[in-house]
Amino acid sequence: MPGDRPPWVPEIEGSIGLMFNTCDDLDGQFIKYMEDQIGLPAWGVGPLLPEMYWQPSHSLIHDQEIREPKRQSNLTEGEVIQWLETKPRGSVLYVAFGSEVGPTMEEYQQLANGLGDSTRPFICVIQPGKGSCGLDKKVGDRGYMVSDDLSETVKEDDIVKGIEMLMGDEEMHNRAILIKAKLRDDGFPASSEAGLDAFRGFILNQKAIN
Repeated sequence: MPGDRPPWVPEIEGSIGLMFNTCDDLDGQFIKYMEDQIGLPAWGVGPLLPEMYWQPSHSLIHDQEIREPKRQSNLTEGEVIQWLETKPRGSVLYVAFGSEVGPTMEEYQQLANGLGDSTRPFICVIQPGKGSCGLDKKVGDRGYMVSDDLSETVKEDDIVKGIEMLMGDEEMHNRAILIKAKLRDDGFPASSEAGLDAFRGFILNQKAIN
């Protein structure tokens, strides 16, 4: 419901801060709201994207070039593009709710009914475990239900290693300077650069306290 806390809030209990893969220009009010509501410092440090996204190029960046090998979709990028090329320009409905908040099973069923009764071609991205609600059988090749396997999670050990590197030696500090220079040259948001600086300072301060 509007105004309710996001479902992932219980998962961050015990955290000392929040990092968001966005920037103040886009989500500054949300970052401030979460900081006030959760009572933890929060930083917008994004958008953090694969390096190739920041490389000037006129060529299309293909999904298989950046997708994690273990994260598989039920459809390939090529299949989707081939299907789209058979549809009139601007005729396809695209439905997606992201990975954090989504419809209930009942709402998914209502959405499926609506798409099924429509005559428009569509692509509907469904979250893991939701299923197609029988829509794939009802609409045939008029629409695609696309699902990702998001079972691959970040391990706690990987997070610990990353924080230890962040709080590490002079080499890490020099690398951070080089990365910041590159991001600035490629148009990385200044507010996110400041967020990264603030986060690093916060971690170093925590290390000094402990």
